[in-house]
Amino acid sequence: MKQMRGKMVGRVFLGGGQEGQASLYRIEHLDTGQVYVCDYIEIASDGFRTLVEGEDVWFTPSPDREGWATYVVPLRNLSVLRLLGLPEPPERPEEPFLKLWM
Repeated sequence: MKQMRGKMVGRVFLGGGQEGQASLYRIEHLDTGQVYVCDYIEIASDGFRTLVEGEDVWFTPSPDREGWATYVVPLRNLSVLRLLGLPEPPERPEEPFLKLWM
């Protein structure tokens, strides 16, 4: 199977898991618009296996299950705070005195 480019467009909440937050991720193929779903176990990522809405991914359609994505690779440059859905702290302006000493 060949890898395809997609975008995570939403979640389907199943209500399971430790806190009732288990869900499937909906991935839209960028060329055809076909929507695939995947579970967190299919996400190939270090750390948290999660996707953020609007995030670009590479994926392979499952040969066994119609409409399912497997080997989902997120294309990200996200902080841990963003992955957890927490607000990013504001950027601090550069101190002019640091330029003098550095």
